[in-house]
Amino acid sequence: MNPNEYKITKIEKTVQLRLESPPPFTDECQLFLNPHSRHGTGAESLEEFLNHATPFIPVRLRRGEGLNLVNLEAIIWVHEQSPSPPMPVLKSVHLVLKGDIELDVEHGRTLPSSHARILDYLNGPERFIAFRMNGGNIFINKNKIIRSQENG
Repeated sequence: MNPNEYKITKIEKTVQLRLESPPPFTDECQLFLNPHSRHGTGAESLEEFLNHATPFIPVRLRRGEGLNLVNLEAIIWVHEQSPSPPMPVLKSVHLVLKGDIELDVEHGRTLPSSHARILDYLNGPERFIAFRMNGGNIFINKNKIIRSQENG
């Protein structure tokens, strides 16, 4: 029996990760996504992974290093390093996060008109909510958001 027959195939996804651990940690890391989405065709998206993961996830914090198990609640944000397809900017938002972090992000999700306000988006069921920043998606742990303000 070949032990590789039991190996679970994963897709390595490079992201920039911000942890609130002392001292604060921000660096390029690797997460490991499933090759099959739970909710559609193709590979699991980063958003699916973050919002359906178990409390501890395997993360390679630095190239060549072994795996670390990271508590999702310690993650402030995950920023995709690959550019995302352009989408319309519906609202520009200033966020203040725990740890004296301030970010200007763009909200581009088209939501039903009854739930299209930032208030509705922040109060949705997801743990990590998606915005755009510097041409890529950034998924912010909404438990780390202290306040938000729409720009303009």
